[in-house]
Amino acid sequence: RALRGEILSLPPAELSWEDRGIGKLPLVSHAELSGLRLANHKVSLPWAPPEHVELVGSYLLRTVVRPSLDVDVAVRIPRACLLSKDYLDHRYVDKRQ
Repeated sequence: RALRGEILSLPPAELSWEDRGIGKLPLVSHAELSGLRLANHKVSLPWAPPEHVELVGSYLLRTVVRPSLDVDVAVRIPRACLLSKDYLDHRYVDKRQ
């Protein structure tokens, strides 16, 4: 429950990624985005807390193997983060990652 609360309380943000050419690192709004290799040269992604968060998988069913504890979480992307043409050029896949 604490994990769910933390995820739902994250603030909205505008994420951006811009390719600056061969041999140069991309210009990013957040350091976590620097490893992405996006299809477009410039991408702006609105980010909002998820609509719904729930536990799924072996932890929920109490069949998790110890000592390593992995928790599977299903997250529903809010409609505000998706645009009508995100199915083109793999933009939906980029946003899902």
